[in-house]
Amino acid sequence: MEFTKEQLQFIQEKKPELIKKPEPSLNDAIVEFLKKYEVFVKPPKDKSRLDGSITGAITGFAGADIGGDSFLIQGQNKQTATQEWTQWKQWALDHKDFPKFQTDFFNEIYEYNQNIDKKLKDPEFQKDIHQLFIEEEQKKVKEIENTYQQIAILGGLFLLIIIIYSFYFGTENFRRNRDNSYIRNQINLVHDF
Repeated sequence: MEFTKEQLQFIQEKKPELIKKPEPSLNDAIVEFLKKYEVFVKPPKDKSRLDGSITGAITGFAGADIGGDSFLIQGQNKQTATQEWTQWKQWALDHKDFPKFQTDFFNEIYEYNQNIDKKLKDPEFQKDIHQLFIEEEQKKVKEIENTYQQIAILGGLFLLIIIIYSFYFGTENFRRNRDNSYIRNQINLVHDF
């Protein structure tokens, strides 16, 4: 049984251990390898648009001199981070243990993801997850029924308010008309005398 994208999302919400790891890159392997040696560097991200926006905001706020200084500082920080990453990356690539680590790292993620695929294809698991789908569907049906019930109650209250309002004003008009006819009769009686 193949699962749809929505079903997979539901399964992963209920069972987060079934979320696959993203395919690793060479940089991911290098970062993990360096962590073994307590070196915590990451490849610099391209933040040129963000840096440019920040520099532009500083320039507009504080003036061209300070904005230019900010631009130079950001450029120096980026250059330093790039140089540091390049040096550590080269160190890792040249390290005698890195090729085996990289292979093991890639294989570990591949096997992890393969185990998830196997689990998803396991008939016993599918039976369990099918039960979760049924329970979720019943929950949704119950929520819809509750919503309809609330709408019916509110509609009934609204209708009851309209009936009471109509009855009240209908009797009020009747009373006024009756009172007015009584007064007219009394006035006519007085005129007749």
